Amino acid sequence: MALTRPLARLLCAASLAGATALGVGAPPATAAPDPAPAATSARAVTVVDTGAAVASGFEVAKDGRVLYGGPSDPSVHVWSPSTGRSAVFATVPRGKKLLGLTLHPQFPATPYVYVTAVVATAQGQRIQLGRFTASGATGGGYRLLRDLAPFGTDHSGGKITFTPDGKHLVLVIGDGGDTPESAQDLRKQSGKVLRVTPLGAPAPGNPFGSAVYAYGFRNSIGLAFDPANGNLWETENGPDCGDELNRVRAGGNFAWGPSATCTPLQASSTNRDGADRLLPARWYARSSAPTGAEFCSGCGLTGAQGGLLYGRFLQKDIRLVTLNAARTGVAAERTLYAHSDAVLGIERDPRDGAIWFSDFGSIRRLTD
Repeated sequence: MALTRPLARLLCAASLAGATALGVGAPPATAAPDPAPAATSARAVTVVDTGAAVASGFEVAKDGRVLYGGPSDPSVHVWSPSTGRSAVFATVPRGKKLLGLTLHPQFPATPYVYVTAVVATAQGQRIQLGRFTASGATGGGYRLLRDLAPFGTDHSGGKITFTPDGKHLVLVIGDGGDTPESAQDLRKQSGKVLRVTPLGAPAPGNPFGSAVYAYGFRNSIGLAFDPANGNLWETENGPDCGDELNRVRAGGNFAWGPSATCTPLQASSTNRDGADRLLPARWYARSSAPTGAEFCSGCGLTGAQGGLLYGRFLQKDIRLVTLNAARTGVAAERTLYAHSDAVLGIERDPRDGAIWFSDFGSIRRLTD
């Protein structure tokens, strides 16, 4: 996705924000067409009016509260179902912009809120991982867990989530915009999917003995674990061509780097750097700027059970991806819901499995 495209301007420049072994000789990715939207009964119900606060990252808590934030400010906001209103929950010290957030799987019993943010430091603006401790309606005791990468001109990433067993955090950091070579440099955390402990240390069993879990990524704000088998899926923003869906594998090289080109128009053109290159599960010649992602597991939407849902910034919709029988690739894809604004984050309600999504002014719940 080029810097002149709307997502780059509004999300990236504004700083938006399967553990199988590495395989060699992955099958070719499919270049997906973009058919007309299929008829659907899905509709969206507005729950939270976020106002000027952009909720590129949000989560629904088990007690019904919604915590959210994004590039509009360095604060986490909280919406209360009892009052129907939002307030500032906490602000990242010396923070400039929020990129992503997630809750501890046992929140609020375990009262931790994890964030990725752009922070002013003595070394310049940096992307960092931190944690707040909730006390009632506010958060305090901010703790820096891990310094991640310099904040570049673009491609910050910052999406963060817990592994299905609740033991580790997984997050994705973009290549910084003007340093695509960093995606192939295992000494750096830019252009990587990282896996760390809840205190920010490299997770045991990581393939390179560091925080790096997989590498060769350009710019991503979507990560989702498949509840059926624990596989990790990622949405990837390409340059002027080549957006992707990737099934992330431990140690995998997803091959973004300085050699990328859009000629010829095929997946191998934008994924040509480094050794043992893995091509995407789905490659799109037409740019859509894919955003948040989540699986339907009891979401209640007709025909969506077990599917991967992801947002598209440019087409302003939510796509439903049906996986193959082995759940390692893509069998089919269609539009599940057409919206009136760019779709940003997508999350699953831990109480009933419902799918929620955000746009530039609200957080909404999908229903039939």
